[in-house]
Amino acid sequence: ATWYWKGKKAALYGIDDDADTQSKFLDAMEFYGVTEIYYSIGANKLVNSVDMVETFVRNAYARNMKVYLLTGEKTWLYEDSYQTAIYRVFDRVAEYNSMVDYDARLAGVSYDVEVWTNSEYNWKNNDAARYQQVKFIETAQQYAASKDLSVSYCLPFWIVRYDYTDDAGETHNVYDSITQIANETILMAYRDSAAAVEKLVAEVQTGASRSVYDYNEKNDCNLEIAVQADENSEGDHVTFYEEEKEHPGYLNTEIAKIKSDLEAHRFHTTFAIHQAIPLYEYYLSLES
Repeated sequence: ATWYWKGKKAALYGIDDDADTQSKFLDAMEFYGVTEIYYSIGANKLVNSVDMVETFVRNAYARNMKVYLLTGEKTWLYEDSYQTAIYRVFDRVAEYNSMVDYDARLAGVSYDVEVWTNSEYNWKNNDAARYQQVKFIETAQQYAASKDLSVSYCLPFWIVRYDYTDDAGETHNVYDSITQIANETILMAYRDSAAAVEKLVAEVQTGASRSVYDYNEKNDCNLEIAVQADENSEGDHVTFYEEEKEHPGYLNTEIAKIKSDLEAHRFHTTFAIHQAIPLYEYYLSLES
């Protein structure tokens, strides 16, 4: 999978406006093995810009790629946000799908709700906020099921280290509970080597009691291992940016290595690359 953030560069390239550019963009996604695209557009814009969305989704579908609405705000946590954060999101996807043919329908929703970056929640030190995240995912999962839509959740790799206390006063691991609820989690295992990525998901992290895979396999939940291909302010150690810029296709080699090394976990593993625009740019440089 990949995240397609529709920002300034996407507009600059004209991916949504020019048929040839959109085709080349999807060629790039095929080069990187992408079969799912997380497409960022406001939920209301789905029904207000039907033609634009329909064209993109249909062209992706023709290449055996599913498209999901990509959405999320770091303020989406507590129940007073559910109307906007959950119900309206799935209602608009369902409404859009009712307006288009089968080959232009969205497959579901991918949440990138990075609430732990919101200083008001103090997520790492706030037991109640961690419990509320579990409740948010539970509500979203139930509502997605009622609309017959798929849903996935983007999470930090370190979430496996944290517990929360439920209403009965019992302590649970956050990731354990989420993988019991969800069908798929996307873990941002951002590192710049196959070995470092594998260590985060297959070994027990410092401060954790079990590995990521222990929870995914125990609870029969798919793990989507997310890697970074874009330039990142945290430094080169969290991204394949420099390697991919110098040798387009390097990332494919590293993902293939991870697949081989984690072969024993293949039935619970897929991959995601952040993000689509740099992948497109790497592909263009390869062509030139």
